[in-house]
Parts: sequence; C-alpha cells; structure tokens
Amino acid sequence: MEFSPAGKMARLHVLTLCVSLALGSPMTVVHAAGDIEFNTDVLDINDRKNIDLSQFSRGGYIMPGIYDMVVHVNKNDLPERQVPFYAPENDPNGSRACISPALATELGFKDSVLKDLTWWHHGECLDESTVQGMEARGICRRRRCT
Repeated sequence: MEFSPAGKMARLHVLTLCVSLALGSPMTVVHAAGDIEFNTDVLDINDRKNIDLSQFSRGGYIMPGIYDMVVHVNKNDLPERQVPFYAPENDPNGSRACISPALATELGFKDSVLKDLTWWHHGECLDESTVQGMEARGICRRRRCT
C-alpha cells in the first residue's frame, strides 16, 4: 500500500469534516492565495482616495524597518534582538528579514556551510536561499514579533 502527500491531505480534510459533523459545528479548511484586496468604501473618511493600502496587500508583509524579535531556530528560541527588514533589490515593494553575520554565527552552521554563504544589502544580510532548507520570515501577532 502506498501513501502520497496528496492522499494524506485528503484524509486530513475528511477527518476534519467528520470531527466537525460530530461536534455539530462545520469547519472549513482555508488556504491563502494571491494578493489581498481592500474595499476602501468601508473607510469612514473623506480623503479615502489618497490612502495607499497596497503595502498591506501581501499576506505576512512586514514594513521595512527594525523590529525587536525572538528568533526561532529548529524549535529553539534565541534571545530577543533587533532584526532589520529591508526591501529586496528585486522587489522594491516587498520586505525581507536581514540575518546579520553575527546572527548567522549563532544559528549553528557548520564551518563548511559558513564559508559558502552569500550576502545581500551591501554584505549586511544573509541570502538564506544559499542554505538548502532555510527559511527566514517574520511573524507578528498580538504585539509580538518572531
């Protein structure tokens, strides 16, 4: 018998449906996709045409700036620190976390990996795409960013 990731996901959806029916309250599985659009007609202001909400049109977007954040590495937390977010060169409307060389040394890379790292933003920030399986993203919830 073979199991595929798609089959496992389908079983989870069926299980979710069964549990929701048993509890008497339907649940829906929702996946975010694409950009977010805003209806400015709901804004209670006279100058709504001059408001640019496009910076909030991407899910998970964090405006460029410096934020106090707790860094999670493989289910472990590093002490809170300031993490800058910059607009990448190839996407001036986006933002990307800047992993400094000092923070990169705290992540526990092997020496063989450290020597092959590449950097962006004038050599200040680790290009996490050069590390297989690495992901860097900011999450802000309830006045706390990680």
